Amino acid sequence: MTRYSLLSLGLGLALLVAACGAPAPPPSSALPASPPPQPAAAPAPAPTPTPRPAASQPALAPPAAPTPDARPAVKTPAVVRLTLVKDRSEARFLSRETIANVPLPRDAIGTTKVISGVLAISGDGKVLRDQSKFTVDMASLQSGSANRDRDIKARTLEVGKYPTSEFVVTEVKGLPSPLPTSGVLKFQLIGDMTLHGATKPVTWDVTAQMNEGGMIGRASAAVRFADFNMTRPLTAVVLSIEDTVRLEVDFTAARSQTPAASAPAQTQPGPGATAPTGPSARGTAGATPAAPSPAVARAPALQEYAVPPGSGPHDVAPAVDGGVWYTAQRTGELGWLDPATGRTRHVKLGAGSSPHGVIVGPDGAPWITDGDSTPLSGLTQRRTQ
Repeated sequence: MTRYSLLSLGLGLALLVAACGAPAPPPSSALPASPPPQPAAAPAPAPTPTPRPAASQPALAPPAAPTPDARPAVKTPAVVRLTLVKDRSEARFLSRETIANVPLPRDAIGTTKVISGVLAISGDGKVLRDQSKFTVDMASLQSGSANRDRDIKARTLEVGKYPTSEFVVTEVKGLPSPLPTSGVLKFQLIGDMTLHGATKPVTWDVTAQMNEGGMIGRASAAVRFADFNMTRPLTAVVLSIEDTVRLEVDFTAARSQTPAASAPAQTQPGPGATAPTGPSARGTAGATPAAPSPAVARAPALQEYAVPPGSGPHDVAPAVDGGVWYTAQRTGELGWLDPATGRTRHVKLGAGSSPHGVIVGPDGAPWITDGDSTPLSGLTQRRTQ
């Protein structure tokens, strides 16, 4: 029984293979072709879902950045510069000497107007050292004596080696901040002077009359020949000379100012905040701010006025009444000028007077240095009117 079942099964498999592998016989022409049996319909494949973009979600704005820690705008203090006006400032030395056949000691005075320099003060009242320096041309000094000038320049100053002297300001004492535009100020300039190849600390005492355009005043200091390795100029005529030399500068300085600039307010990003990058960040937060334009100082206007012939005007100072004081050195007088009308008047200072510098004191009266009489003279308003 089992053998016959296996044989039947083997024959059935062979017939099935033959039927599947052999070609089907052509249909008989006498008989209409019967429709071939339709294969069982294969189960329809499950419809492939048409790929669709993920359901569009409403565009989300980037998460709001945490509120930044805003810092107030930083205001850069203004810088005030006081620049010596060319040909309106004069430097000089005064040395006490005894001359043969002259009974009393007298001052040897050498002067030059070849002086330049700037004093730069920051908004907090401190000096800007790298911008505050004054230079004097020592080779241009003149004392009125050709022999003295030649000897001093060759033996004492050695201008061939050291043609200039420099003073670098490192500190200012007594100068108010902000700098006023009126009134009389007294302050000190402290710094390093380089003269005859040596550098020493020197302090200058300054008295100045302030005005809208700057200041007019005088600075004075004292040095010793020995401090700067200079030989005292003793000759057969100059019997003795003091070791201390007085230095003075009568100056007119023009004021310029760089305005205070406000830097953009800075923000401190909150946790997780990132700085913008890429093209979209250009010109916005990631852009480099433009450098501020430097302030351009206005050049002081120059106006000329006629004074009486032969006056020999030397120094000027603004008067409290709006006029201008000036020293008439050749005529021994103090002059006053009304800039509005050009009118002048003179005050005699006495026999032998040769006024040099003039400033206005705290009392509003002019104070004068005189080369041939009292070294310092003050006039009351009543006397000058």
